[in-house]
Amino acid sequence: MHIKTLLLFAGLAIFVAFATPASAQVTGSGVAIISDLYLGLKNQAVAALQEKLQTLGYFPQQTQPSGYFGVITKKAVQDFQKANGVPGTGYVGPLTRQALRAVKSPRILAETELKYKIIAELGLHFSCGNPVERIATEEEQKKQTEDDFSVAKNSQDFSVILQHLHLDNVTDFSYAQKALIVADYYHLQPVKLAPSTRSKYAFSFTYQDMVARAKGVEAIYASEGFIDQTGVITLTKKEQVRPQCPICLAGNTLIDTPHGSIMVSSLRPGTAVWTADKNGNRRESTVDKISHTPVPSEHQMVHLVLDDGRELFASPGHPTADGRIMASLSTGDIIDGVRIRSVQRTPYHESFTYDILPAGETGFYWANNILVGSTLLSETRSEK
Repeated sequence: MHIKTLLLFAGLAIFVAFATPASAQVTGSGVAIISDLYLGLKNQAVAALQEKLQTLGYFPQQTQPSGYFGVITKKAVQDFQKANGVPGTGYVGPLTRQALRAVKSPRILAETELKYKIIAELGLHFSCGNPVERIATEEEQKKQTEDDFSVAKNSQDFSVILQHLHLDNVTDFSYAQKALIVADYYHLQPVKLAPSTRSKYAFSFTYQDMVARAKGVEAIYASEGFIDQTGVITLTKKEQVRPQCPICLAGNTLIDTPHGSIMVSSLRPGTAVWTADKNGNRRESTVDKISHTPVPSEHQMVHLVLDDGRELFASPGHPTADGRIMASLSTGDIIDGVRIRSVQRTPYHESFTYDILPAGETGFYWANNILVGSTLLSETRSEK
């Protein structure tokens, strides 16, 4: 064969190998995805993959494609694979590239999937948390998880939760898997979708920015917007808010008891404590209720120092024995019969604040030898 003919055939072979038509390749930003992609890789092909998955509704819209194949990208790949009949490995090989070529438009999502989208794009719902009146035993916690799992299992969210956690092929769930399912179920419940048009839902959602929280900053936002059936979110409102949570005393606060001072975090119902009656007389009592309440990471306490040297760290909303709250106190005011020398706000780095309710008519008790009220008293009276 003539040398020119051989060169022509060689050139054609190279063209066929490297100039495959666009319809046979996955592209994004003009970059073809023709090689395997996996966790830890960083290049333009990964950025093209992220853009393609973003277009299809699997990669978070608010996340800028970076070209780095991290856990977010792996999760998006796994979700795409599961939805398109490819083993959910998170590894982009020939089968996944073929599926990416075949899918041209975003899929329609179920309502539970839309809720997951809102959480993934914005963050977890923020709440101050409910006071815990009694610390559950390990057996009680397990029973509660089993009860909650039964609720989740009978909900319309269950099948999607299993898919999201990649547990849809599991029939006999372990305790740890049940706990994961329960956690996801309760994360989804605060996300309320209201039909707006045939293809959109309206939502209102208060959430915490998890990226900011990982950096030690508590950023809480109130948002409103719409999400369409493919998971595209349009925010109409996003404003930072500072919720005022009903929180109490520092965990190392010492409570006066007939057996000496005991930290408030160590008290349990039935423990003997001192209280005061309506005439101010000291009376022996027992703890009727306890609570420990989760706090935001940037929560501040009121630090009181009295002229006689007594001091106390309490949340701004904690009541005094005479009906005021800590936030209202100023230098020179009187508390428990003594002048306040200084009042300052100081950061609080613990996860919980604590309160107790002694049995009796007032709910008063001595915290660091200062007579204070209880946040649990009004709750008890409202129950009766």
